Amino acid sequence: MSLSFSRAAREAPDRTVLVAGEIAYTFEEFLPFVNAALHALAARGLRPGDARPVAFLASARKETIAFIYALIDWGIPAVPLRDTLAEREQESILERCGPVVRIEGPLPEARAESPPFGTQEPPPDDGRPLAIVHTSGTSGRPKGVVLSRAAFAASAASSAANLGWEEEDRWALALSLAHVGGFSIVTRCLLGRRAVVLAGSFAADRLRRAIEKERVTLLSVVPAMLRRLLDIAPRGSPPSSLRAVLVGGGPLSSALLDEAWERGIPAYPTYGLTETCSQVAAWPYGTRPAGPVARALPGAELRAEGGRIYVRGPMLFTSYVSAEPEASPFLAGGWFDTGDLGAIDEAGRVHVFGRSDEMLVTGGENVSPREVETEIERFPGVRAACVFGIPDETWGDVLAAAIVVDGEALDRAALAAHLAASLAPHKRPRRIARLDRLPLSPTGKIDRERTRSLALPLLDPFRP
Repeated sequence: MSLSFSRAAREAPDRTVLVAGEIAYTFEEFLPFVNAALHALAARGLRPGDARPVAFLASARKETIAFIYALIDWGIPAVPLRDTLAEREQESILERCGPVVRIEGPLPEARAESPPFGTQEPPPDDGRPLAIVHTSGTSGRPKGVVLSRAAFAASAASSAANLGWEEEDRWALALSLAHVGGFSIVTRCLLGRRAVVLAGSFAADRLRRAIEKERVTLLSVVPAMLRRLLDIAPRGSPPSSLRAVLVGGGPLSSALLDEAWERGIPAYPTYGLTETCSQVAAWPYGTRPAGPVARALPGAELRAEGGRIYVRGPMLFTSYVSAEPEASPFLAGGWFDTGDLGAIDEAGRVHVFGRSDEMLVTGGENVSPREVETEIERFPGVRAACVFGIPDETWGDVLAAAIVVDGEALDRAALAAHLAASLAPHKRPRRIARLDRLPLSPTGKIDRERTRSLALPLLDPFRP
C-alpha cells in the first residue's frame, strides 16, 4: 500500500474513508471531492510534482481532508496552519518557509459532481517532502519541520506493527491537523485504507458522542483531553467499540492512567515528537501498561545518554526550514537529540522526565519540573501540577508549584511530608498556589507561562 488516494480508491473503493457529520464516505464516493481539490490547485497554477509548498488553514472539515489527499497525490508539500492563528502569526511562519502558495481563508468547497482531473500516477513514498509541520512552540518560536513521504510511511508502518488493523477500524480525529499528532492520523488511515472520523474542535461531550455514535475504535489524545473525557463519562460505561486510546503530547500521570484502565478505557502511553512524524514509542498493544512508560516501536531506535533521549530511524525528519543555512540537526550515526530528558531501563521502558529547555537551577542544582510534578501528582487528591521557578538573587530559581485539587480541602502537612520522603531538599517547592484548572496550549499541553502568571499572585509559603 502507498500514500495515494487515487490508488486507494482503485484498490478499496467500498471501504469507508471519512465520516463527516451524518455522512460516511467510501473511497469511491470521496474521489470527486479530491478531484475538486485538484481543480482548485490547478486554478492556482500548480501541477503534479510542484515543489512549492501550499499553505492553508487546517480546520477539521471535509474540504481540508480532500485538500490534503489531493496534495499527497500530486506530490506537493502541505503546510497546514492552525486555524486559530492571528494573521501576523501566520505571516511569521510562512516567511520562514520560503516561497509558498498560500490559500487564503476557507478552502474551496468540495463538490461531489467534480469531474476526474486525470490519471497522473502519484509519486513513490520516497524522500521528497510531504509536509512542513510546525512544532507547538511551547518552549520558543515554532520550528518548521520538513517531513518526507518515506518518513510518514515508516511512521505509519511502525504504528500498524503495534496496533494492527482490524476490519472495522475508525480513527477519531480530535487533534489539530496543523500538528503532527492530527496530521499523522490522516496519513496512517490512508495507508491502512481505514476511516477517519471528524470529531471537530475538542469538547469532551461532543467527542464522547462521536465515539459512541460512529463506533470509533482508535483515538489519539493528550492527557488533558483524557482527563476531561473521564470527568464527563458515566462510570461503568466505557464505549464498547474503543480498543485503544493513544495518550501522548505531554506528561501522563500514573493516577490518570490507572483511573482510565479501572474505568474500562484502554489507554496506552506514547512518546514522540514532530521530528519523528509523531510516536516512536508506545506501550505494547493488548496489555495493561506498567505505568506512564513506553517501548520503542518497530523500526525506531531510542537510547538515553547523559540523561537525554536520542532517536534514529526512517521516520525522522529531513531538515528544519530556515532562511539561513543551518548546521545539520543530526549527530554521528544518524541520531537525533530530542531535547527531552529521560532514561531507558533494563526492560527497555522509556521514561520521560521533561524538556531540557525547561530545566530549573536552584542553588546550583538542576531540577526537572516534570520530576517534581510527578511526585506532587502522586499525592491523593492532587489532579495536576505545574512547577516553575521564581528568580532569586541567592538561589537562582526558587521552586513554586500550581496545583489542581479534587474537593475543597488539601492536607498541606501531609503533602509536605510526602514530598520530603520522595524528593531531595533542593527539588521541593517553597511556594504553592491552588488553581481550578491549569491553562492549556492549543495542542493540549500545559501552558507554563500562563499558569505561572495566574499562580504568582496566589502563592503561599510551603515548607516540605
